Amino acid sequence: MSERHDTTLPDGLDQPLPGERIRGDKPRFYEYTRYPAFSRHWLIGRSILFLIVLGGFSMLVGVSNLMLVNDAGTAALIALLFFIGFMSFSLLGPLFATIVRYRRWPFRIERIAVVAALMLGIFASGFTDSLVSSDMKRRMEAKVQESPLVNKQQIEQAKKMHNTPASIVMRLVTGAFIYGLFGGGIALIAYWREPARVKAWRDTEALKAVREARAESEVKLSLLQSQVEPHFLFNTLAAVRVALRASPAEAEALLDALIDYLRATIPKLRAGAAQPESLLGEQLDLAGHFLRLMQLRMGQRLTVSIDCPDDLRKMPFPPLLLLSLVENAIKHGVEPKPGAVSIRVDVLAGTTDVTVRVTDDGVGLSASTLGGGVGLENVREHLRTRFGDRARLDLQSQAEGGTVASITVPRSAP
Repeated sequence: MSERHDTTLPDGLDQPLPGERIRGDKPRFYEYTRYPAFSRHWLIGRSILFLIVLGGFSMLVGVSNLMLVNDAGTAALIALLFFIGFMSFSLLGPLFATIVRYRRWPFRIERIAVVAALMLGIFASGFTDSLVSSDMKRRMEAKVQESPLVNKQQIEQAKKMHNTPASIVMRLVTGAFIYGLFGGGIALIAYWREPARVKAWRDTEALKAVREARAESEVKLSLLQSQVEPHFLFNTLAAVRVALRASPAEAEALLDALIDYLRATIPKLRAGAAQPESLLGEQLDLAGHFLRLMQLRMGQRLTVSIDCPDDLRKMPFPPLLLLSLVENAIKHGVEPKPGAVSIRVDVLAGTTDVTVRVTDDGVGLSASTLGGGVGLENVREHLRTRFGDRARLDLQSQAEGGTVASITVPRSAP
């Protein structure tokens, strides 16, 4: 199958064009335009429309000639010849072009063949029309000469005007316009625009899919926050309860750190969902409050450092992703290791992107965690949905122990 038919008309010639479904929002007689030009349904619908319109015009021609020649037989015959002539040049070219299109030739060959088929139809119908017109002219002249309404002098004057250069040029221009317009010219324009029309539809569908995926990702992010916040809050309050009995000062410090953390997160919770937009500085502050709580809960054996250039703090950055890396470092690296441990968060600026790096000197990640747990896979999915291939999540185990997790995003948000 050619590239043309794989990419331009995914549903085939006998189905409506992409984005065009029979919805009843167009007049019934105009529904054929939803199908590809020079397809079977298109040809049948167009033929029926022309049959009705030309049938009505032919009846008017018959009535007007009956009034002129006062001969029902001649008037009916002239109306029939008029109908045959117009139907031939209206349908022959499109019929030939439809036959060509169902040959399923490659794109360029098909286009040339469609134009050639239309031209062949125009010339063939022109020849038929000339025969019909000659017979109509002969019959009309004979009857008009018998009519008492027209004298011979008027007939001769009309013949002279008919044969003047201006009249001949006018007839040629008018004939070319009518033949081109009704013989398939409008359809040829529609046919020529089909690739661009389908491309525009596909671009719209792709953009719609990206927006839907991004919305789904934001919903997942919202659900993640709604699950993490209560879990984290309950664990911290449990630690405060234990500290109250052993060390009221430690409990007070825990409460102060918890208040700072909640002040950073409550505005988002009041909105009812995770915010799709945030600043890098906000996410660093959130991670800092979280790590401060972890320091207090772990008995000061955790050392924390956060470093970021001031000009990058106002850069857009997806919410909760940095916090996920920090939580991952605490859970899988720092907490399982006895003794003093540390976590460092730093921001590295590139020419076109920014990398946020979380480094710990804990026990390191296992092979299964390096492969991507549920939390890390959610981070990857969110980056992929939001930035495509312009962002990434990297995980590295250090030879001396510990893990480096980094998120790289473009400087400009999508």
